Amino acid sequence: TAAVRAGVPTVISLSAGLRRAGAVLTIADLQAVLVQPVTIGCGAFGSASWRGSDWAKPFQTWISGQRMSSWVFRKPIHGDAHLVAWLEIRLWDSGAVEILPWVENGYLLVTGPTQKSATYTFTMGGTTKFSAAIDMLHHQRTPLVSGAATAHWLGTDPDLSVIHDTDYLQATGLVPTYLAKTPQTAAAITSLVTTFVPLQKGNFDNGNSMSGGGAANHIGLLPQWEAVHLTGPSATTYKGLILNAFSLGRYPIHYRDESDGNRWARLSQHPTLQTGREPEYGYTTTPATSGTVPPGWDFAHAPSAGYLAYLITGRSYFLDEVQAAASFTSMGIAYSWRQNGLGLFVSNGTGNTRHVAWGLRNLAQAIAATPDIDTTLLTEFRTQYGNNVTFYKNKYITAGNSSNPLRFVQDVDYNGSAGGNSDGFSFGAPWQQDYLTASMGYAMDLDMQLGGTLNADLTAFFEWHAPSVVGRLGFTGASEFLYRRYDAYTIATAPTDSPDYDGGTGPWYASWGACYDATFSGTWPEEGVGSRSYGPYLSRGSKVEGPLDNWYVTNTRSTSALAAIAYCVKHNITGADAAYQRMTSAANWEAIVADLDLQPLWGIAVSAMPMWSRRRKR
Repeated sequence: TAAVRAGVPTVISLSAGLRRAGAVLTIADLQAVLVQPVTIGCGAFGSASWRGSDWAKPFQTWISGQRMSSWVFRKPIHGDAHLVAWLEIRLWDSGAVEILPWVENGYLLVTGPTQKSATYTFTMGGTTKFSAAIDMLHHQRTPLVSGAATAHWLGTDPDLSVIHDTDYLQATGLVPTYLAKTPQTAAAITSLVTTFVPLQKGNFDNGNSMSGGGAANHIGLLPQWEAVHLTGPSATTYKGLILNAFSLGRYPIHYRDESDGNRWARLSQHPTLQTGREPEYGYTTTPATSGTVPPGWDFAHAPSAGYLAYLITGRSYFLDEVQAAASFTSMGIAYSWRQNGLGLFVSNGTGNTRHVAWGLRNLAQAIAATPDIDTTLLTEFRTQYGNNVTFYKNKYITAGNSSNPLRFVQDVDYNGSAGGNSDGFSFGAPWQQDYLTASMGYAMDLDMQLGGTLNADLTAFFEWHAPSVVGRLGFTGASEFLYRRYDAYTIATAPTDSPDYDGGTGPWYASWGACYDATFSGTWPEEGVGSRSYGPYLSRGSKVEGPLDNWYVTNTRSTSALAAIAYCVKHNITGADAAYQRMTSAANWEAIVADLDLQPLWGIAVSAMPMWSRRRKR
C-alpha cells in the first residue's frame, strides 16, 4: 500500500516475493457489493442488465487476486440481433468497483449488419453514469465513457496515471527502444487528446480512412502517441494513448464468430471467407452491410492496435483490439491472395510490401500479448506467422534469390506503374522494404516461440533481407550505394520491367553501385512526378562524403531506415555496424536526432538484446 497525493508523483519499486496471506476476491465478493443492477441501455433497440445470480456467469475470469480480481461479462441486447453489451469489472480489496462498459455492433455471419443510432446509457449503483447519442455503425465498438474518464467507479475514482519505468519496458524488447527524450512541450505531446467522445478519431491523421500517406502519425512499429509515452512519459501521454486506443473502435474490424465461442474470426475455421467486403467482389464474404459506411481500415497504412495500452493497463478490452486487428488484417485479404487458411501476406502488388510489414507486426503483437492459457487463438496466430516465414524463406532463399544483391522482396514497378511506361527497368520503394526489415527485427525480439525450425527460419529470412537497408548505407566505392542518398523515395531495383522473383533469376544489378548509377541517372520520368521529385539531386554527381540528403526528413518517413538498420545491428547482420556508423556520423545527424526528439516515431535505437525471457503470460 502506498500513500499518494493529488498532483504529486509517487515512486513505487516492485520486487518478486511471496503472495501475501488472505483470500482471493471472488464472484461472491462482487455480488455482495453490486446489490443494485448494472445496466447498459441502447435506446429503442433494448437493454442488458446484470443483478444477483447474473454475476455468477462471467464470460471470462480475467484476473484472480487478493488485491484485485477482474471478470468480463457479456449479454446480447434483448430484441436486437447484432448489439452486444460488455462489462470489464475490477473488484478491489477496498470494496471499490471499477467498470469499463462497452457496446459492439456486429458478428461474423449474422445477416443484416447496419448502423444502430440511439441514446446509449450506462447505469450502476442507481446512478446513470453515462448517456449520449451515438451513431453506431456496423462492426464498430465503443466504451461508454466520456470526458477524461477511462472507466466508471462505484466509489471514488482515484484518477491514477500509472507511469511505468519506460526505460525498463523498452529494455525487455516488448516495445522498440527509442533514441528520443521528448520534452513535454513537443507538439507530439501537447496535441494529444485529453478527453473522449465515443467513436472519435482521436489523433489519427485521417478521420475517414487510414490512407492519408505513409508518413502519418499512426504508421510505425507503434503509433506516434505510444512512442512519446516511452520517450516522454507523463500523465498526459498515459491518458492520450488510452483514449487513442479507445478510438480504434470506430474502425469496422470487429468480427466475433458467433459459432466459435465469440472469439475473433479465425482463418482455420473460415479459410475461404473474406471479411469486410460485399458479394459483388466475387469472394465468399461476410453478410452485406447497410447504412452509413464506417471509416476505412487501410491494410497498407494499418496501425499497431491497442498493444501498448494492453501492456500498461492489463485490460482485456485492449487485448481484444490487438486480436481483432490481427484477425481482420488477415481475413480482410482475398482468400485466393492469402492462399486460403495459410493467411499469407504477399508483397507483389501496389503498396503491398508495407501491407506485409504491418500485417506481420500486428500478428507478432497478438502472439506476444495473447495469454498462454488461450491456446486456441495463440496457436492460430503462431501458425499463421509460421506459414508466412515458410513462404518467404522458400521464395527468397530456397528459390535462389540470394544472387540479387539488393534483397528486395517483390513489389510493383513504381516507374512503370506511376510513370505509365515500359522502359526496361524496375523501380521500387526502399522505405517500404525498411518497414518489413524493422517489423521482422522487432518480431524477433518478441520471442514468439513459433516451434520447430520456424524461429531459425525467421532469422534466416531476416538475414537474407537485411542488405536491402545495409546496402543503401554504403560508402564511396564504385560498387557501393552512397549512404548520403539512402532515403530516395524509389530506387532502380532491376534492369528489366519484369524480373523473375519466383525462380530467382532476375536479371539483377551486379552490385549496389550499379543500382546507384541507374537510380541517379536523371532520366526517369517517375522521379519528376509530384511529391516524388528529388529536386536538386536528380543527377548522380560524384560520390563524396557529406551530410545525409534527407529530402523527406520533414515528414520523418525517410528515417524508417534508421529503424531497419538499428534492428540489423541488434541482430548482428554483417556490415550493419559500419553502415550504422556512416549514417550516424554524418554532419547533419544531430539535427536529425533533434527532430526525432520531437517526433520519435522512427527513431529506433541500437541497444543490447534482452538478457531474460520476455514471456509475461498468465
